[in-house]
Amino acid sequence: ISIRYVSYSSEAYGEYVTKLTPGQEFDDVFAGNSWIDGTVQNDLFRERGGDPETGAAQMIYTAGDFFEIGRDIELGIVNFQLANDIYFDNDDFTVISNYSIDCDVPITIDGNGKTLYNFTNTEGLGLFSSLAGGSMIQDLNIDGFQVSGTQRYGPTDGLGLLVCDVLPSPDDSSTPGRITLRNISVTNSTLECSMEEMYVGGLVGWCGSADLDSCSVDGTVAITATGENVPGVGAFVGYAQDGAEIDAECTNGTTLPDVPGATA
Repeated sequence: ISIRYVSYSSEAYGEYVTKLTPGQEFDDVFAGNSWIDGTVQNDLFRERGGDPETGAAQMIYTAGDFFEIGRDIELGIVNFQLANDIYFDNDDFTVISNYSIDCDVPITIDGNGKTLYNFTNTEGLGLFSSLAGGSMIQDLNIDGFQVSGTQRYGPTDGLGLLVCDVLPSPDDSSTPGRITLRNISVTNSTLECSMEEMYVGGLVGWCGSADLDSCSVDGTVAITATGENVPGVGAFVGYAQDGAEIDAECTNGTTLPDVPGATA
C-alpha cells in the first residue's frame, strides 16, 4: 500500500505517491491527521496499475476508485479501465450522492463491457462535470442514473447523465472540445433539468463536436427540460457546436432528436 500526498511547498508543489516499505509503521495519529507540518496532505492510496510513463491503465474496482480519477490525473495517469461493475449506491460508499468529476486533461476510459449503476446527483451535474476535448469513453453501460437540477452549480453550459461540458483540449484552447463515445448504452435512467438556458443531452450536455459509434439510449430513459429558454435537448447530445458524427449503429429509443441541429 502507498501514501498519496499533496505537497504545498513552493519548491515541490504537486501530488505524489510514496510506497510504504514492509514493516514500516503508519500510526493512527498520522492516518487521522490530514495535515502534516502544514505542508503535506496525506491519505492511503491503493496502487491499481496505472503508469503515466507506459500508459498502463489505472484499474477501477469501486465507486471510490472511480471518484479518484480527478486526483489520478494529477499523477499523470490518463488511461482507466473498469475491472467490474460499479454500484454508486453501495452502502460502503454512501456519500457518493452529488459527487461529480472535473478533468482538465484528455482521458480514456475503457468500460470493459461493465456497467455503472445508480449514480445520483440532484445539483445539476452529471457523472463528469467536465471532460477535456480529446477524451474517449468506450464499451460502457449506464443503468439507473438519476440526475436533476434546479440551479447552476459551477460554470457548466450543459447537463448530461455522463458528461455536462466537454472543454477545449489543453493543447489547443481555441478549438471547441471533441469527445468520442464508442459502444455506450443507457437504460433505466432519468435526466430532469429545470435550469434556464441549459443544453440537455442523454450522454453529453454541451461539446464542440462529438463522434458517436454504436451508442444507445433506450425507451426506459426519461429526459425532460422545463427551464426557460432551453436551447437544445437531445437523446445523445444537447449541443455540438461543430456538429456530430453519429454512426448508423446508434439507437435512439426516445422521441427526442439525436443531437439538435445535427444529422447522422
